[in-house]
Amino acid sequence: GTTPGEDAFCNRFLTLYPQYKEKYKADVEKYGDFLYERFFAETAAVKLKELIKENDKKAIAKMLEMLDEFYVDANYDVQSTITYTIIGSAFRDDDELFEKACVYMEKNAPHLLAPAKNMIEFIIKKEQKKKK
Repeated sequence: GTTPGEDAFCNRFLTLYPQYKEKYKADVEKYGDFLYERFFAETAAVKLKELIKENDKKAIAKMLEMLDEFYVDANYDVQSTITYTIIGSAFRDDDELFEKACVYMEKNAPHLLAPAKNMIEFIIKKEQKKKK
């Protein structure tokens, strides 16, 4: 088979979270294309943060397992979308919540744990440089 890309990732995300299908359609109509970074920052990152805050173990496992699977199997654009756009956007300003997410990743997204930690560290350093 082929390496899954942004469309395959989006299809799986929308299968798990059909409430975002209308947003997807509206975004494509508004921008004339699928701006996946924008879409996932506004949907998946928000949803992941919400799930971790709510501590819904089953829902967290479902999302993290999907992210882990695509992180392993998909192309580079999907990998960077997962780490930078989704993980980074969800937890860039909330260390405590990110630590909670890491506990879930240990069990449900083991391939994603180290890259997620590296990305959060990168984002924090980048933002600290901007402040100087």
